[in-house]
Amino acid sequence: GGLGHASDASILRVLRLLRLSRMARMARLFRAVPELLVMIKGMVAATRSVIVTLSMLTLIIYVFGITFKQLLAGTEPGRTYFATVPDAMLSLVFYGVILDGTPDVVTEVGKASFICFVLFFVVILLASFTVLNMLIGVMCETVRVVSTVENERMNLSYTKDKLAYLMRNSSLDADGNEMLSKSELKSLLNIPDACIVLRDLGVDVVSLVDVADIIFESREEIDFATFMSIVLQLREGNTATVRDLILHRKFVQQELSKIHTLLEASVPANVRSSIIRSSAG
Repeated sequence: GGLGHASDASILRVLRLLRLSRMARMARLFRAVPELLVMIKGMVAATRSVIVTLSMLTLIIYVFGITFKQLLAGTEPGRTYFATVPDAMLSLVFYGVILDGTPDVVTEVGKASFICFVLFFVVILLASFTVLNMLIGVMCETVRVVSTVENERMNLSYTKDKLAYLMRNSSLDADGNEMLSKSELKSLLNIPDACIVLRDLGVDVVSLVDVADIIFESREEIDFATFMSIVLQLREGNTATVRDLILHRKFVQQELSKIHTLLEASVPANVRSSIIRSSAG
C-alpha cells in the first residue's frame, strides 16, 4: 500500500513537471514570436464583435431563407435548394456567402423567378460583400489596436528595466535609498544610454532637464515610480487635456503671486502708492 501511494505521488510529480515544461516552452515561444501573442489577444478581444457580426449574418440568411422557400415553392430550384428553411439557409451559405458554384444556382433561380434572381444578388451583396468584409475590418482594427497596446507595454517595460538597471549599476544612487534627487536626475540624463532609451520612448530629454526645477520644487527626492509617471507625461505624442490646462493655470497663478510678493518686499510702500496714484490718474 505504501509503495503504491509513493509511486502514484511520483507519477503526479512527473506529470506536473511535464506540464510546467510545456508551459515554459509556450512562454519562450511567445517571447520569441510576440506577433503570435498579439494575434491571440486580438482574437480574444474581437470575440464580442465577431459574435455580433455572425449573428447579423445569421439573421440575414434566416430572413432570406424564409423568403426563398415561400417564393420558390413548387419550382425545380425550390425543391432542389429551398425545400425547407434549414435547406434554404444552407444553400444561401454555400451559394450566397461562400460563393461556391453560385453562377449555376443563380441561373436556375432566375429561370424560375426574376424577383428571386434579384433577391439572390441582394443576399450576395449583403452577406458576402458587406457583412463578411465588415468582419474582416473589425478583426484587422482589433489586431491593430492590440498590437499598438502591446508594443507600448513592451517599450515601457524595457525603459523601466533599463533605467532601473542604470540606477543600480552606477554611482547615481549614492545613498542607496532608491530615490532620485535633482542632482541624481541630472546625472542620469548625462548617461547616453539613458537618453537613448528615453528618446526611443518619445520623451523630450531637454524638456525633462528644464522641468527638473519644477519637479523638485516642493520635495527633495522622488521614488522611481513617480519619476516614470512624470516621464510618461512628457512624451511628445501626448495630447493636452483639461487637467493639463488647469495645472498650467495654477502654475501661472503661483508664479504671478511670487512676483507680486517680491515686488511688495522690494518696493517701498510710498513708491507703490505713488505708482498706483499715477496709474489711476
